[in-house]
Amino acid sequence: MTYNKSPFSGLINQFAVKYQIQLLIARALKRLFEIELSAEEIEVKHPQKEKFGDYSTNIGMVLAKRLKKSPREVAALLEKSIGEGEELEGVLESVEAAGEGFLNFKLSRRWLIKQLKEVIERGDKFGSTQLGKGKCEMVEFCQANTNKHFHVGHLRNISLGESLCRLMEFNGFKVWRTNYQGDIGLHVAKTIWAILKDGQEDKIDQLLGEELMDFLSGIYVKGASAYREDENAREEIDDLNKRIYEAREKREGELYDLWEKMRRKALDYFDVLYKLLGTHFDKLYFDSDVVAGREDVLEGLKQGVFEESDGAIIFRGEKYGLHTRVFINSRGVPTYDAKDIRLAKIKAEDFNFEHSILVTAEEHKEYWRVIFKVLELLKIINRGSYFHRTYGFVNLGREGRTMKMSSRLGNVVTLVDLIREAELRIRGYLDENRKKYTSEQVMNIAEKVAVGALKYSMLKIEPEKSIAFNLDKSVSFEGDSAPYLQYTYARARSVLRKGFAGDAAANFSLRFCSHTIERAVNCVVTEEADALLRAFYKFPEVVNDATRFLEPHRLCPFLFGLAQKFNVFYQKVPVLKAEDKELRDFRLLLTEVASQILKNGLYLLGIEVLEEM
Repeated sequence: MTYNKSPFSGLINQFAVKYQIQLLIARALKRLFEIELSAEEIEVKHPQKEKFGDYSTNIGMVLAKRLKKSPREVAALLEKSIGEGEELEGVLESVEAAGEGFLNFKLSRRWLIKQLKEVIERGDKFGSTQLGKGKCEMVEFCQANTNKHFHVGHLRNISLGESLCRLMEFNGFKVWRTNYQGDIGLHVAKTIWAILKDGQEDKIDQLLGEELMDFLSGIYVKGASAYREDENAREEIDDLNKRIYEAREKREGELYDLWEKMRRKALDYFDVLYKLLGTHFDKLYFDSDVVAGREDVLEGLKQGVFEESDGAIIFRGEKYGLHTRVFINSRGVPTYDAKDIRLAKIKAEDFNFEHSILVTAEEHKEYWRVIFKVLELLKIINRGSYFHRTYGFVNLGREGRTMKMSSRLGNVVTLVDLIREAELRIRGYLDENRKKYTSEQVMNIAEKVAVGALKYSMLKIEPEKSIAFNLDKSVSFEGDSAPYLQYTYARARSVLRKGFAGDAAANFSLRFCSHTIERAVNCVVTEEADALLRAFYKFPEVVNDATRFLEPHRLCPFLFGLAQKFNVFYQKVPVLKAEDKELRDFRLLLTEVASQILKNGLYLLGIEVLEEM
């Protein structure tokens, strides 16, 4: 029921080093000043400049006035108290008061090196937790219409929805992926009207896949234009819409056969796109399967949730700081609002979940606030069990201006067109830089990199913000992009294959890893290697925050920063030609850990890695 607080905001990994430092500060405050604060109330961050340590807090500034001491004095007292204790011994290298009341913490390099074993040991599960074990959640996303192409807005929706599912599963939740698709209604009537008007029913039999969607999308624009501009056409389409509903109810007749054939073929094509985008659904809900919800509204009228107004039944939202909406119009016809009541009841019958997370655009925010409140008042859902994960528009640059996409006006750039263009540019890069790839390998690499590039461009921006989409930047192998991250992973795997004489797996055994770590603590660590070490431990923390706040974009700056640090390490530090075997093994270990964390992070974003590029 909230838009500002995720239902998982309290999902804190209490074993994480950050939380342990927060506890350390809280205990020191209790000892020194008899101030009781929970660990969560103490803000601890990573300093922007690494010279200030691995964690920092401005607690001295926060409490100075309350304690009637200077911020510096508070920080100095905390430094002395924490430094004299034995908590986190072996984890912390130093605790220092600095500046105007800051307290900086530096992690022990020995401890950081020993954490490498956990990465190798846990592999693809590194960074995961069981914080959600035993809990079931539902995520509804995509919500495509069966007679229209997917566009870039669908890409953002699907990328966000799938990443949320993976983050929750990574933290032990059971997740149900659902999709409510518009397969009946006025938009479908406009399409069928135009098909019948032009006598093109045979096209539905003849065409498949992308060609069929091109036809349906084009003919829809014709029907939508006629409905908007021609009063006679509008009356015919409204009448046809009623007859389609009646045909669907009876499940017979030529109109039903045409509707069902068009619907089935579109859904088959959607399955191909879902697979391409790396997602799937446990349950597909359809407009045509959801009864209008009249009975629910009438029951709510008896309960006082709704009221009558000018022959219609409405929800008076102003009483709750919301807007008023019509649930049954003056002609006695239930609206889509009533359908969403019925859909919520069906979902609750089909799945036992604690929360239902709905992924739709920011423009629907006020609508869902009303629906959630109505569902709560009708006691269909509990307060807080539904959460709306909003996202902003995707704007495409065209002729020097941005344009919001609209399939109603026909000026839409389809998702398939965008993927094809991205693949074309990736193939161009491969042609210039490739070694000896077969045509099949080029196609495989281009497809995975193109899809990854587009998904990353949708996910790296905070969900609520609009995206000014730039294809050139998205497919670039330099800068903050998926191709850069995928290439960095492939580079690391190449180093490991060479380091292990072509071993295809190129993974450390735990025995070798332990042996290497024992000796690594005494190795000379370069500045570049130290920068990597001080990045690895942050991954579980970033994953935890991305899950808690339902914000996958938090992963992106971390992964980009890690890739940058690895590439600097690769360029400046000899790995395969290190001075001795112990140093070589240690640097190979760093390379393996970097590649594993990149792989795990990209997986959570729904992006595939490639062993070679």
